[in-house]
Amino acid sequence: MSHYGRDSPAESIFQQAFDRVIKSVRSENIELYGEALESYRFPGEAHERLMHQYLQEKYAGRKFDVVVAYTDTALEFFLRYRDELFPGVPVVYVVSRRPDRGSEPALSTGVWLGPNIKDTLALALEMQPTTREVVVIGGTLSDNKAVEVEAAQQLAEFNTRVRMTYLIDRPLDEVINAVRNLPPEPIILCQRQTRGFSGNSIVAKNAIAMIAEAANAPVYVSFDIFIGAGTVGGRVISHEELGNQAGRMTLQILNGAKPGDIPIETGSLIPTFDWRQLRRWGIREDRLPAGAVVLYKQSSFWELYRWRIIGVLTLVVVEALLIFALLLQRTRRARAEESRRLSEEKFSKAFRSSPDAFVITRKSDNTILEVNERWEELLGYARADALGRTTGDLKLYANSAHREKFLTQLGKAEFVRAFETEIRTKAGEIKHALLAAEIVVINNEPCTLVIIRDVTEQRKSERALQRMTGQLITLRDEEQRRIAAELHDGLGQSLVIINNRALIGMRDAKDTTRATEQFEEISSAASSAIDEVREIVYNLRPHELGKLGLGQAIKSMVAKISDSSPIRLSTELDDLDGALSEEAETSIYRIVQEALNNIVKHAEATEARVALKRLGKDLRITVADNGRGISQPNNGDRGGFGLVGIAERARLLGGSCVVDSSAGRGTTITLALTLTNGDA
Repeated sequence: MSHYGRDSPAESIFQQAFDRVIKSVRSENIELYGEALESYRFPGEAHERLMHQYLQEKYAGRKFDVVVAYTDTALEFFLRYRDELFPGVPVVYVVSRRPDRGSEPALSTGVWLGPNIKDTLALALEMQPTTREVVVIGGTLSDNKAVEVEAAQQLAEFNTRVRMTYLIDRPLDEVINAVRNLPPEPIILCQRQTRGFSGNSIVAKNAIAMIAEAANAPVYVSFDIFIGAGTVGGRVISHEELGNQAGRMTLQILNGAKPGDIPIETGSLIPTFDWRQLRRWGIREDRLPAGAVVLYKQSSFWELYRWRIIGVLTLVVVEALLIFALLLQRTRRARAEESRRLSEEKFSKAFRSSPDAFVITRKSDNTILEVNERWEELLGYARADALGRTTGDLKLYANSAHREKFLTQLGKAEFVRAFETEIRTKAGEIKHALLAAEIVVINNEPCTLVIIRDVTEQRKSERALQRMTGQLITLRDEEQRRIAAELHDGLGQSLVIINNRALIGMRDAKDTTRATEQFEEISSAASSAIDEVREIVYNLRPHELGKLGLGQAIKSMVAKISDSSPIRLSTELDDLDGALSEEAETSIYRIVQEALNNIVKHAEATEARVALKRLGKDLRITVADNGRGISQPNNGDRGGFGLVGIAERARLLGGSCVVDSSAGRGTTITLALTLTNGDA
């Protein structure tokens, strides 16, 4: 039994948590009933009598094991009519005001929320110590001053520190006008505001969102459901934890425990904040208490990719250090041995076995005197063809100007470090090379020792990484533009319609017929907005994955595509029975989704098939169609972003991706993964 209806976010979160606890232990032979008093919408004794009569007739002759009263209003109603409606039935309550010791209701236990308003204000003043004025907001249609009395009692200790202003039980439009022009550096403390415009009720979260949008000061709250509605946050009550606590107490009673033997618990207060609002009001994160939870925090580019950036920079630095160390070592060796003959045996061994290409030329005329086997292998010239000729004769430099620049640097400093150029092989192939050179003395004759390192593959890898980075940034930007377009064109338009209709409805409030027409239009626009939000949320993270599992989620996706496409789709899905982690399931779902989207958009197919087959420790995912095919299948190495994304997801899963296609024969995408210890 609750005070609010199912459209209340708090009620929904509490009920889901409560049901989950109950059904996780005793799902058989348990019947759960829910009733909402909704006295915040229909205050007064007349509605209370109707609810009493309704419950009496509805549950006549039915015996309950326990009643859960959620909120003080629900507990008061239960106790008032307990003997008539629920004689002798234990009650588990969740209330703001704790019953006086010794006067607790018979056969009862429950959860007390505690003085959470006071704790939130204390935390707000720690974060904003220069505050001198606090505005307290809250109100219901009953207008019985109970909210104001409770707030004043909890906040009395702050009267000497700040000036308190109470906007209690006032219409929402009056509250909004008041918070638009507050004095400098105030803070706003919001309780539940269910009193809306012109004497109508409103969902508390919606009211607080309107107040936070209009206010020229930060808004603090004491309940988790209000975070994300434009409020800063506070020490908040978790409605999910309240549902868990009430569920555990109810289970104890169902298992035979006496309510009086179950200790009354206090709801946990968790310091929770909206990162966006902290930035909006200039509140530094170092002022937050230890253990604070910060929601909606947006990661910077560095935070998202710092390990990749560090890895690439580390690789570049290590390679540079290795090259530098190698050249420095050879320079020191050459200078140390310049006064004596080079040991032909030792030099020959190092020269022949080096993994780099070596060439020795006479300094005076640049004639090639010796090359090693790696030089022959790299450039394609036999040793006999090179000796006695120059690099100019062989046209080794793809750009002759680079040769002149290299020789000029060598002539000035007698050494060259990390000179990058393009060299041409005997077959005409162009390769990227890194050159280092040193003047050495061989048989009393100055010579040039040139080391050539082939960095062609390294440069290809660097360019591929740059392309991939650019593609990832483009994909992210496209996704952000898509979401922005959906919000603007769909949800944004619906909200504009709702706003306009609401304004017209308020203007014509006395004309019942016209007001009803506006409310019908508002309801239709709200339904459209809800559908838009659900579609956006589904595209970001399909809820079927968490609720139904990978197989059922794919079947649901295939069914949706079948309903909107002439393509005949079929599935062959093995039961994976928890063999995949949540991250792996998400990646596989996205791979199948991308493949099916490509089929619908580009394949011109009439049939398509999705298969997930488990073969021992191997998992094979296949998406095939009979469409026009791809003229140049690339196995995800290049081409469109769709195949690139599929190949990258497969790589991150430790698997392989193969695209088999040709024009007119359809396309088959096959991914192979290995399951390790029941988890991929």
